[in-house]
Amino acid sequence: MDGNKAARGLANTVAVKSKVGTVPPDEGDAPSPLLKELMRRFDGGRQVVFDLGPASEPNLAFFRELPCRLCIGDMVGELADLGGLESPTEEELDSAVAGCFPPPSSEPYDIVLCWDVLNYLSRDALKVFMKRLAALSRPGALVHALIVASPKQMPERPGIYHIQSEERIRRVGDAEWTRAAPRYTQLDFERLFTRFAVERAMLLRSGMQEYLFKVI
Repeated sequence: MDGNKAARGLANTVAVKSKVGTVPPDEGDAPSPLLKELMRRFDGGRQVVFDLGPASEPNLAFFRELPCRLCIGDMVGELADLGGLESPTEEELDSAVAGCFPPPSSEPYDIVLCWDVLNYLSRDALKVFMKRLAALSRPGALVHALIVASPKQMPERPGIYHIQSEERIRRVGDAEWTRAAPRYTQLDFERLFTRFAVERAMLLRSGMQEYLFKVI
């Protein structure tokens, strides 16, 4: 197994297969009303949080103040690269998706932060990815995602998201190059995600659709 995927402790957090790296170009703050709603989960006590992005100081600092175990996936780049597979079989796709995940947590996830990476997965990859994610999560767990709804184009690569407060986030990353956006709809997700239900969805001024999916 890749040594970079070994877990290491960080105070009341656990960071998986990642180190805090350099900060890409800043793209500014944006509201995230459903992130604020997601944070209400902490009113019920300790949560196990799985952040698919890399470890970043703003996010580590934010969760350090909350009763949680934070698991860092640092897997958005690997997931986005699945699009390079040429006509994979179901078995090959399942193996490729599994290889993107860090070693499983000893506790099921209560909160998952996907950020914008779902936009970069094919329908088949989405189905496989979410099935595996559901298996690692507690029933009733919530998954946060940002989906390109209105714009026809999106950045070439997934962004890195820094939490500024419980209702504001900042996307950083190189957005110079763009690609066509799949513009997945709620109906697409209802067809693809057999173990998830849409808990909440909100269209943001930016043209992004913010989602909370619930494990059922």
